Amino acid sequence: MKKGLIINEDAWALIDELESDEQTALLSYLALYHRTGDAPEIRNKSVRIVFKKIQQDNERFSDVRSEAGKKGADARWQNVANMANDGNDGNDGKNGIREEKNREDIKENPLTGVKEKPAQPARTHTVPPTLEEVEEYVRATGLQMDPAAFFDHFTSNGWKVSGKAAMKDWRAACRNWARNEKTMHPPNKPAFNFTQRTTDYDALLDAVGG
Repeated sequence: MKKGLIINEDAWALIDELESDEQTALLSYLALYHRTGDAPEIRNKSVRIVFKKIQQDNERFSDVRSEAGKKGADARWQNVANMANDGNDGNDGKNGIREEKNREDIKENPLTGVKEKPAQPARTHTVPPTLEEVEEYVRATGLQMDPAAFFDHFTSNGWKVSGKAAMKDWRAACRNWARNEKTMHPPNKPAFNFTQRTTDYDALLDAVGG
C-alpha cells in the first residue's frame, strides 16, 4: 500500500479543467489506486489522462525515493566498515578521527628515514637567563641589587614566580627584586656628624677631660 499520493501543480491545473462529476470520479479512482496500488480501468478520456499523469508522477517519485534510500543505506554501511577498520566501537565516531589525526601528525624524517611526530611548539615563558646576562642587565639599568642572589634564588625554585607560575619576564622580575631589596634593606643612616649640631661638643669633651 502506498503511503500517500503526490499531486504536482501541473496535475492540479488539469484537475481544475475537469467537470465536477469528473473530479468526483477521479477522486474515487485515486482512492482505489492508493488503497490497492492497482490502476483502475477508466473510460472517461479526460479523467484517464489526469489519472495517468498523477500515476506517473508518483511512480517517478517512488523510484527517486527508493534510489536515495539505497544510497543512504550504502553510505551508512560504508561508515560502519570504516569505523571497524579504524578500531572504533561505533559509539561516537571520535576514535577513528583521532587515530587518523595521529597518523597525519607522524612524518618520516628524510635524513633518518624514521617516522616521528613533529616537535611541540615552544612554551610561552622565557628561557631562564645566565648569571652573566643578569649581571649585564643590572649594570646596564643601574639596579641596586645583588644579581647573584637573584640568580641563585630563582634557579633553586625552577624560575617560578611566587614558587608557582612559570616566569615570563626575568627582566621584570629583576626590577621587582631590586625594589624589594630596597624596601627590606634600606641604606644605612650616616654616622653622627657633630658639626651639624648647635652644641659645641668639642668644648664639652675638653671640659670633662675627654
